[in-house]
Formats: sequence, structure tokens, C-alpha cells
Amino acid sequence: MRSIAAIAFSLAFFLVGAALAVNFRGFTAWFARELVRHSPNSLFNPWASPPGPREVAGRVRDAMVIARILGVIFAGAGLFMLNGALTLLDG
Repeated sequence: MRSIAAIAFSLAFFLVGAALAVNFRGFTAWFARELVRHSPNSLFNPWASPPGPREVAGRVRDAMVIARILGVIFAGAGLFMLNGALTLLDG
């Protein structure tokens, strides 16, 4: 039973990571926009004026790069865990 749970968990890791890495159906873009929307304007000056549209676009672009890197890491971890889970089935 543990091996089935391990396979399901590793597949979930891989699928979420792959969706983030390849921007499946705009998932990465949505994630990046939400990340920027809920982030504070400034960590050091909370009374700073809100960012302009160009700055927001730059932040979203940066967040998309970070999300894609995290997606590759999650997908790799999912494949690594899947290899371990399938090894458990053999032994």
C-alpha cells in the first residue's frame, strides 16, 4: 500500500512541476500574476507608491522565470521519487 502512495505522490510532484516548467494552459503565468499581486510593494517602505504597469510586467516576467525553475526542480524530484517508488516494487 505504501508503494502505491509513493507512486501517486511522486506523479503529483512530477505533474505539478511539469505544468509549471512548460506553462501548461497558462498555469505558470497565472501563478506568477498571483504571486506578484499578493506581494508587498516594498519590504522596506510600506508607504511606497504602487508600482506602475511596466514595473508590474517586469515583476511578473521575473516571477515566471523563477516559477519555471521551480517547476523543473519539482519535475526532477518527482521523477527521482518515482524511480525510488518503482524500485520498492521490485524489491
